[in-house]
Amino acid sequence: MFIFLWTGRSKYKAAEAIAGVLALEKTLESHQSIVRELEHQLISNSVDDITTFNLQLNDACARCAKVAETHVRRRAGLGISESADLQKLKKNVYLQVRMNAHALKI
Repeated sequence: MFIFLWTGRSKYKAAEAIAGVLALEKTLESHQSIVRELEHQLISNSVDDITTFNLQLNDACARCAKVAETHVRRRAGLGISESADLQKLKKNVYLQVRMNAHALKI
């Protein structure tokens, strides 16, 4: 009897998971910025149509909450070594510049 074990590429999966978490963090920051900007518009009374504005604000908050939930779930799914790698990569200035450029591109 022949048993085939598929080993896969777990190191690539770990790198993909870390990259996904980093991308989600930048996306979350972007969504939070949009929500803050909309709230600032509301506070400064520069809203023309309150109904449309309310829809925009609710949509932005919903998107932000969804991204935050996904971020928490994916970060919790990281192992110990992936979490350590994530912390190292967060301190990498070159990576931060690249991620900021990628976030602006999206």
